[in-house]
Amino acid sequence: MRAHAAAMTQMADYLDSRPDVQQVFIDARSQGTPEERRAAIKAYTDTHPDVAATFQNIRQPVRDLSARCGLPMHQGMMPGGMAPGGMAPGAMAPGEMAPGGMSPGQ
Repeated sequence: MRAHAAAMTQMADYLDSRPDVQQVFIDARSQGTPEERRAAIKAYTDTHPDVAATFQNIRQPVRDLSARCGLPMHQGMMPGGMAPGGMAPGAMAPGEMAPGGMSPGQ
């Protein structure tokens, strides 16, 4: 969980430092379906390989931990990784806390 929390903090810091990238996620949030949100974010990262590489670097420790533990990373936990199902980073809906959509206090 600490690896995921660290990655989420890094992602938040990155998005704070890059309002242009953050706007992509804000815009994607207005898309009607999860598939449309994924497509919008993927289209952006496909044309901005530097952003895609940063996302991969941020989520790598979570992937490494997942591989060491033999547990699959929740599809919506991180970018690219990140877009599935929701908006990102983490693809969590408002009020939802990954992994598994836990609510505060659970």
